[in-house]
Amino acid sequence: MILRYAAVNDIDDIIKIETSAFIREIQEDKNVFEERIKIFPGGFIIFETESPHAAAGYFSSERWKFVPEDDEDFKIGHSIRKKHDPYGGVLYITSFALFPQFRGRGMGPSVFTASLDFIIKNEAASGRPLKTLLLMVNEEWKRAVNIYINCGFKTVRKISGVFPHSDGLIMKKDIL
Repeated sequence: MILRYAAVNDIDDIIKIETSAFIREIQEDKNVFEERIKIFPGGFIIFETESPHAAAGYFSSERWKFVPEDDEDFKIGHSIRKKHDPYGGVLYITSFALFPQFRGRGMGPSVFTASLDFIIKNEAASGRPLKTLLLMVNEEWKRAVNIYINCGFKTVRKISGVFPHSDGLIMKKDIL
């Protein structure tokens, strides 16, 4: 799998991945993704197959100054402009998804970890090291939760009402 920064011209592939991975009620729209790419291009990764180069998944994130107390800050589809700080020490992972044909084959953990390593390394090289990794996941997505636990994330709180029929888990990992 090849990892590279996403560009706005990747948006059609990103939307296809999004609609294949998530139910309509929690899908984020084109404008949200375009805004994330424009504001924090270093935090949006596309995974491609090696030959031919075809989109397989994506990883998007934003930088925050601190871990927020307000559950509203974790709302799906929020604007990156609200909390993003290019020097913030918290990397909030907003979304991670693969096309169905790449799921269940052990690729999730490796591309998730590779994406984190890629962003952490490049942000540190730019003089903006990260201290904390943060994400929200549906408590019913057991495979995803296990990927995050195996990467060292711990559940720090639960938020109700963010997913149609289940709670969201806020998971955190300190890296410095």
